Amino acid sequence: MEYQVARLRSRLFREIRTFFEEAGYLEVDTPVLSPDLIPENHLDVFRTRFESPYHGSRELYLVPSPEVYLKRLLSGGYGNLFQLARSFRNGEAAGRLHNPEFTMLEWYTLNADYRASLDTAFELLQYLAQRLASEAALSVRNLVSREPLQLTLEQAFRQYVGFSLGEALEHNRLRDAVAGVGLKTRGLHSIEELVNLAVVDRIEPGLPTDRAVALLEYPKQIPTLAREIPGTPWCERWELYLGGIELANCYTEETDSNRVERFFALQRGQKRGRDAEHGVDCGYPRLFEREFPACSGAALGADRLLLILSGAESLDEVIFFPFSDTLRDR
Repeated sequence: MEYQVARLRSRLFREIRTFFEEAGYLEVDTPVLSPDLIPENHLDVFRTRFESPYHGSRELYLVPSPEVYLKRLLSGGYGNLFQLARSFRNGEAAGRLHNPEFTMLEWYTLNADYRASLDTAFELLQYLAQRLASEAALSVRNLVSREPLQLTLEQAFRQYVGFSLGEALEHNRLRDAVAGVGLKTRGLHSIEELVNLAVVDRIEPGLPTDRAVALLEYPKQIPTLAREIPGTPWCERWELYLGGIELANCYTEETDSNRVERFFALQRGQKRGRDAEHGVDCGYPRLFEREFPACSGAALGADRLLLILSGAESLDEVIFFPFSDTLRDR
């Protein structure tokens, strides 16, 4: 990493902290090692083992996000929270937009929904562009100065894929619709996989790159801990893109303990491969029985944000000791 980019990285993290502290959020620091994780089908995790002559042996995991601990703090009454957290995901490529170890900004806002969190995300980007104006690439200031584009996923499917997602939300029907626009669906076994294929292959390449773009309201058939929108097939969720790069995601958090427990059971039942047996705290859904606060949570890739701010082409340019260097050293 060049020295000027390193200075921008330091300044970026400082300004993020200032933004949230001035807004009344509490910065917290949660563990990187955990005996239990929230089950998430799409993530593989890093494993390690605690060995002690006094306390025996226990398998532990590097957390893929601080969510598992931040929700415990929310349940404990700590209020609005944020963290710049080291996070780890196994099985991913080390390249332009991925590094197995990365920095995630995660924040939770009480009595807020996904749309309020989207406003906060836009405000954060505008704040950072202003505060870092002398150091950030000119193109970034132009990106955040333009009115953000907000599209529901239904609108995006109609515009970029060519059919109504809401009218195709049954596996065989969706598979046929996706195949009908020329995408290969062989080996895809779920609505989530089919939606992701269309998003990556058709929607993301078509999104404007001259402004922030938010895709809102994903199908509730894609299992998440996002609150459902009553009377619709959608849930309260968004994904945020900046300069064509996926940057952040957000939910209005599900707070019904029964629905959280069903999510855990579904995810554990569908786990495949080497990640099938990582530790899960089966009592975790009980957090939501104790008047868990209504809130919205958002997660933003801080390294990707730095890539965009600096005008870099790859995460290798904005991370100290990127994992690709480790691979080349072998």
